[in-house]
Amino acid sequence: MHVVCGIAGLGENILICKRGRGGPYAGRWEFPTALPDAGEMLEDCLERSLFERFSLNLGRFERFCSFDSASKGDFRVHAFRVDGVGIKPPFSGYDDAKWVNVNKLSRFALVPDAVTLVNVLRKNIVFFPH
Repeated sequence: MHVVCGIAGLGENILICKRGRGGPYAGRWEFPTALPDAGEMLEDCLERSLFERFSLNLGRFERFCSFDSASKGDFRVHAFRVDGVGIKPPFSGYDDAKWVNVNKLSRFALVPDAVTLVNVLRKNIVFFPH
């Protein structure tokens, strides 16, 4: 199974979202994620989910990395770097969302896959120029 993750950058900040109650890792923070519908391309899933959750018409994006999930289940995570311009509340599907400097992400209770991504980001923190 595949999971799509959008790493939205705005200046030196990255968008993180707080998972709602009742599901796995409730109350923990993650990067915006989505599961592709049957037959849906990863890129199309990314565009759909960012529009549904943030009313964002995705402009520039590129695949950042892929890895096997540290969470329960057999998931492959595909992270995409996206242009964060235009993302603003309300955020559908999350209890909260905020822009955080990459150096301050360790202050948040992150889901395991977000921890993996933070480690990758610290080595390669390049976003689209504005």
